[in-house]
Amino acid sequence: MIDHRHSDVAIVGGGIIGCAIAYYLSNQRLRCSVFDSGSLAGEASQASAGMLAAFMEADAPGPLAKLCIASQSRYAALAKRLYDETGIDIGYSQFGTIGIARNEAELSELKRRLEWFVGLGQAAEWLEPAQLRTLEPALADRLLGGVHTPSDHSVSSYHTALAFAEAAKRWGTRFYERTPVYRLLAENGRVIGVETAFGRMTADFVVVAAGSWSPSLLEPLHVKLPVYPVKGQCYSVILPFPLRRPVFAGKCYAVPKPDGTVVIGATQEEAGFDKKPTAEAIATLHETAKSMIPGMKDAKFVRTWAGLRPGNPNRKPIIGPVEGWEGLYVATGHFRKGTLLAPATGEMMASLITGFPTDLDAAPFAPKGHGLSEI
Repeated sequence: MIDHRHSDVAIVGGGIIGCAIAYYLSNQRLRCSVFDSGSLAGEASQASAGMLAAFMEADAPGPLAKLCIASQSRYAALAKRLYDETGIDIGYSQFGTIGIARNEAELSELKRRLEWFVGLGQAAEWLEPAQLRTLEPALADRLLGGVHTPSDHSVSSYHTALAFAEAAKRWGTRFYERTPVYRLLAENGRVIGVETAFGRMTADFVVVAAGSWSPSLLEPLHVKLPVYPVKGQCYSVILPFPLRRPVFAGKCYAVPKPDGTVVIGATQEEAGFDKKPTAEAIATLHETAKSMIPGMKDAKFVRTWAGLRPGNPNRKPIIGPVEGWEGLYVATGHFRKGTLLAPATGEMMASLITGFPTDLDAAPFAPKGHGLSEI
């Protein structure tokens, strides 16, 4: 049973986004309740490789690129603060990231990105093949070059979400795991809480941060949220040689982790809510991984998995109030950027609800700008 019947803010979704929002709101002394139908960080957050790569995730200069860079820049201090508050190590690695070109198309794309990225004042450098192998000897011989971005780092998405949650608990946030939210409670144009499997919870504000499952909660309010699941399959290995930093080519990446494993990912499949890994997809990923790191052929296989990332046609997150419904906010559609954008999303949502000042601009990510419409 729910042990408190009212909160300042009810948050639907216990992934890294929901936990980050709870953390930043609780720091503003708001009493939050977070509901998840499963376990905390049990879906996309658990499946994520944890790359903090603004260079990789933003296609061009603009609001999204600025948000990625700003959110990424918060992680160094955040990792220390969360450890001090909770004792949880989020696996923050500061070795930088390498993007490599195996063909002319990848070469052209990397150089295009490098030009605008440096134009935004970010540290990045072009490396010739010999320089790449000096930095990472495991890389393939026949590369055309690559980009090293020293500010692109990585974390454990799962442990980051848990650290957000544990810190929020210390400020009074309550987490209700395995507690599905059946519907949003609404009266006279205002959302006033949630109805769960174990009772009702009223709230001054409700934030829907349920990833790919968010649209179903808004449909009864006649609001169409353009978010859909994008399946990402990954696998992990143990290499017979060291790999210090994440490496990517095209849409494939290899991310070394503190436990000695390397995560390889990820597919992008619009396959509904199917999370089953497939042999064909993993085999295709492995072939691409070998083209980046030939010694991958001798890697020891550890495991494979899949997660559902919340995609949307605009490929940018949807963050802010839902027009036509007072008290209702959404934070979803982050696609592959959930971990990267978690600090910025939490900070912006807390600012939108409480009014505390931030240098982050949420306006470009408002639901209205995504074509949110009445059904």
